[in-house]
Formats: sequence, structure tokens, C-alpha cells
Amino acid sequence: LFGLTGGGLLRKEPPFSEEKIRKKTAGLHFLPGWSACLIFGSLTAVYLLFFAVSVREIGGQILAVRLSVTDACFYAVSGFWQLVRVVSLNFILLLSSCLFFRVPLWEEKRTRILVTVQFVCSLLFGLLAFWKLFVWYLGMFGTTPRRALSGWMILMLLLWTVLALLRFYRKIPAARIAVLAAAASFSVLCLL
Repeated sequence: LFGLTGGGLLRKEPPFSEEKIRKKTAGLHFLPGWSACLIFGSLTAVYLLFFAVSVREIGGQILAVRLSVTDACFYAVSGFWQLVRVVSLNFILLLSSCLFFRVPLWEEKRTRILVTVQFVCSLLFGLLAFWKLFVWYLGMFGTTPRRALSGWMILMLLLWTVLALLRFYRKIPAARIAVLAAAASFSVLCLL
């Protein structure tokens, strides 16, 4: 896997250019921009409602004197899987938008704002999962190999979300940076 990753990162040009992909998938681009506004707007409303409930739950737990191991584990695990689901859904929607919408979301101002808000929600869920795992669980009960791996995954999902946000506004090699960061940090994690 590291050989394949390294070989891909050493390539000067991608195997398929953006223009070639757009040309091959031209028949799939049939959804108008307003449908993206509807999809991303309603999903953002659900995310914000869910985030408000989660923050309220954290507020109640902060006021508690001490969390039990079971409660801290439950909150950390639930925060981790919430983050994985939200980030996965957002990246699937982003990929689908590249395939099915007439214009990429980051090229129109209103859809760029919506997709930015969507990924900011991912970032908020990432920070919430970070808090639950690192502050509550690891801070109170220490590190184990599984907890360290979960923490690494949360950090990678946060990085990938930030890279996607940057990619909406600047033309950077976000995927290349994400893969390189994941490979390098996983190597360091294994050595630790």
C-alpha cells in the first residue's frame, strides 16, 4: 500500500485529467444548481440541529462531577462514528455533485457557500469528536492502541475536511496532501 501511495504521489501528472473526466461524464451532468441548494440546505439544517443537541449534551456532561468509564467510552465512540458518518456523507455528496450537477459546486457562488457551510458542519462535528475522545476519554482514562488509532482517524478526518474547504477556494492538490499526510502520520503512529 505504501508503494502504491508513494508511486501515485511521485507522478507529475494525474492518470486522468480533469477535462478528460468531465468529457467522459458529460452525459451524467443533468441536475441544475437549485437542486444542490435544496439538498445541501436541508442537510445543513439537520446537521445544525443535531450539533445543537450534541453541544447541549456536552454541557450537561461538563457539569457532571465525574464521568464513569462506560459513559466516557459511550460518548467517545458515539462521537467518533457520528464524525465518520457526517464526513463520509459529505464527501459522497461532493463526489456525486461532481458527477451529476451541471456545474461543479465550487464554481457558483451560492452553491460554494452551501458546500462550505456543509463542510464547516463536518469540522464542527470533528471538533466535537475530538473533545469527546481526547478530553473526556483519553484525558480521564489514558491511551491504549485502539484509542490512539481512533484519535489518529479523527485527526485525519479533520485534516481532510480542512483541505476540502481550502480546495473550494484555492486550487491546491488537496487529495495528494491528504494521502501523503495519512501515510506519513500512520507510519509515525505505528512506530510509536
